[in-house]
Amino acid sequence: MCIRDRSLPLDAVLAPLLARQTRPIKSKSNLMHCYIAQAEDNPWLANLDTARANVCLAEKRAQFLGEVQTGRYWQLPTRDQERLSPEVRELQWVGLRDAMRFCLSTMAAGTFVNEYQRLAFSKYGKSGRDPMYMTAAILYELEAFPNEQVLRRYSQTIDMELCASETQWLRDGMTSDQVRREFMARTAKGKRRSATRGRMNEVLDEARDRIDRAMLLSPSAKL
Repeated sequence: MCIRDRSLPLDAVLAPLLARQTRPIKSKSNLMHCYIAQAEDNPWLANLDTARANVCLAEKRAQFLGEVQTGRYWQLPTRDQERLSPEVRELQWVGLRDAMRFCLSTMAAGTFVNEYQRLAFSKYGKSGRDPMYMTAAILYELEAFPNEQVLRRYSQTIDMELCASETQWLRDGMTSDQVRREFMARTAKGKRRSATRGRMNEVLDEARDRIDRAMLLSPSAKL
């Protein structure tokens, strides 16, 4: 597989997992629709040659730099500039534990995911980057499933439109006061729950409910 104009094959099989909405940053909030790709449903993923993919990514970076240096890049239409610009540096398989650590470790100055990040931070005078809280939270929930079969059964019960509708708490046209009141209400609700059981217990309970729901649909699944 050589990554050129797209990051996923046209025949990729994606299963719904959950929806989450980020906090507002500069008056913008993202409603994230999260899907999963399981290797047994996606031969391209099971047989992914990361070394070859990384060679292709390096070739794309070289092509991009060449176009920039000649000045041709700046004459291209915006869509072609976006297609040519490299977004992904490297593909690498990592476990969920490491993935979560990578999402949060950059909160500590002087901590880097890899050598490339260290060099990039040094080049641009950065000591760290914002932690990826939402991604880490999603990985935490994903880790709660005991095996692929249970995860598959659970995803078959998800209506993504309904999930997103239930998750969304910020909407277009809300005033600053409305956003502040909604945020304070959600924060107060979280504090009340934390005072009784703790947020971590709530997350675990939610994960167990998901597993129980999936297990009911898959009696042969084993923990």
